[in-house]
Amino acid sequence: MDDCPNYSCYNFAWQATLEGILSNLKGALQNVSNTNELGQEPAPKKLTTEAIFMLNVIFIFVILAVIGSSVSAIELFCKEFRKEIATLLLNGKEKNTNEAEYAVAKKKSFEPSFCASIKSKDVNIYNIKQLVRDGLHLAFKLISKNGVWRNCKKYLECFSIQSNLRKMLSTISGEEQFNALHGIKTLALIWVSISHICMFYATILKTVSEEFQNVLEMPIMQLIFNGIFANDVFFVLSGFLNAYMFFDYYEKRNGNIPWFLFYISRFLRFTPLYIIVLGSYATLFSYTGSGSVWPTYNTNPICRENWIWNVLYLNNFSLHKNLCMLTTWYIACDLQLYIVSPLFLLLLIRRPRTAFALIITCICGSCFTSFMLTKHFKLIDGISKLASHSHAMASFYGRFWVYFDMIYVKPYIRIGSYLVGIVLGYLVFQRKFSECKRNNLVTLSIGWLATILFSCIAFFALYNRDESDWERAIFNGVKDLLFSFSISWVIFVCVTGQGGIINWLLSLKIFVPFSRLSYCFYFIHMIAIEKYFLSVEQLTEFSLVSAVLLHFYIILGSWIVSFVVSLIFERPLLNLLGLFFKNTKQEKKTQ
Repeated sequence: MDDCPNYSCYNFAWQATLEGILSNLKGALQNVSNTNELGQEPAPKKLTTEAIFMLNVIFIFVILAVIGSSVSAIELFCKEFRKEIATLLLNGKEKNTNEAEYAVAKKKSFEPSFCASIKSKDVNIYNIKQLVRDGLHLAFKLISKNGVWRNCKKYLECFSIQSNLRKMLSTISGEEQFNALHGIKTLALIWVSISHICMFYATILKTVSEEFQNVLEMPIMQLIFNGIFANDVFFVLSGFLNAYMFFDYYEKRNGNIPWFLFYISRFLRFTPLYIIVLGSYATLFSYTGSGSVWPTYNTNPICRENWIWNVLYLNNFSLHKNLCMLTTWYIACDLQLYIVSPLFLLLLIRRPRTAFALIITCICGSCFTSFMLTKHFKLIDGISKLASHSHAMASFYGRFWVYFDMIYVKPYIRIGSYLVGIVLGYLVFQRKFSECKRNNLVTLSIGWLATILFSCIAFFALYNRDESDWERAIFNGVKDLLFSFSISWVIFVCVTGQGGIINWLLSLKIFVPFSRLSYCFYFIHMIAIEKYFLSVEQLTEFSLVSAVLLHFYIILGSWIVSFVVSLIFERPLLNLLGLFFKNTKQEKKTQ
């Protein structure tokens, strides 16, 4: 089923790209139904060299997790045993008995006279077990004195499942002031995943029923379709956190910024897991399912040819048809903005007026670029007008991909939202040194009214109406900026303690573990969506209940898989990264 059935033909399997799936899935399912091919399974595929390599990488991480967990378990066992011996054998003495006293008591406890004086069989068995445990403890203690072992143990413990579970499930946040960011990040991820699922779900419907059309035209659906604004949330958050931490570090170190670490830490934070997920998707995805329209290729042909774009973080400058894992454009764009951010951060510290002039110029230039591209190429505004094109969805998606390539993924368009976040980080940081810690009621009221107004414009300005090219160009020029202002105000009032019930809701402890999984979830949710819809055997009729359940099923499954991936890969890699920087700092101090 790799031949393109109804729409534009490809020189590769149409399942290899997101655009190919959205454009061809419905036609492929119709073709399968018409030719009675339903239920036919392709022949089992042999593992390629690339697939075997990735399986070995995964296997190594699993083995290291087992070894690290075993080391942690033995160490915990010895600690508990030590406490138990001190309690049972010292007959009520204080637990902080010194080592000599403890050793004498333990030695006496295992003397033959002691064993001979005990008549109870149960106690004798207990003492034998105790002796075995003490022997294990002694052996482990002797091994642990070895310098090579101590160094190895530090690295092995990075893979400990017990330790990583505690970190991942902990609801304690490093910055209590920023607790609301966990809720914002989690809800934004759910929002963008719902938007993606909706795009796919519309392609497997037999017909556009009246019920489906009515649902599409509901005002609340504008919030779902405009899940593309969730990316503005992430850019604002990224700019805000980058700026705030930079200013805080700059102040503590008196302006001494280790620029090499500034960049390499960011690169190492994202790249290892990114490469593992990307490699697994490219080489192993086709082996994870089956179905009439399931891909028959082994290694994704697009990834095989164009993976270097992802590794160099330049994939957002390539056409969508050439992208491996399309959603990774955000990772590339965010890193590109991070690279140029010191230009604005240093100016904000040393020449604030010049910095604000440059920031305003860049934001205006970004908006103007978006306006001109939309006007010249007559681009659409995203997918907010999907309801008006439900009967010609393939054509609509074709226009969307042009918009995607020219505007949606480019850093010179996204820099506006990122700079709004940087300015927000600067203002929040400066507030630490200001006598005025809270805004008055008038300022808060104006801020919330502006937030509501800007949000309504971003979501509903073109709702249920035929817009002109000029209106659409103006809308594309300002929509991301307006929404960025809105989310920035929410962040501002929350981190300054003026968010009220909104801050309370976003700061709920339950969001903290989910927020830690955000990076994994961003990758995994799209893979889960592709896997589900490529496994579908036939077109379906629209049902609101089934649609809601489908969203719940895919999102819940994505969180579960993200948890496992983070536990086995991401968290150990972060631990190793932390250990690396810790050792680097210690070496500098000794020098």
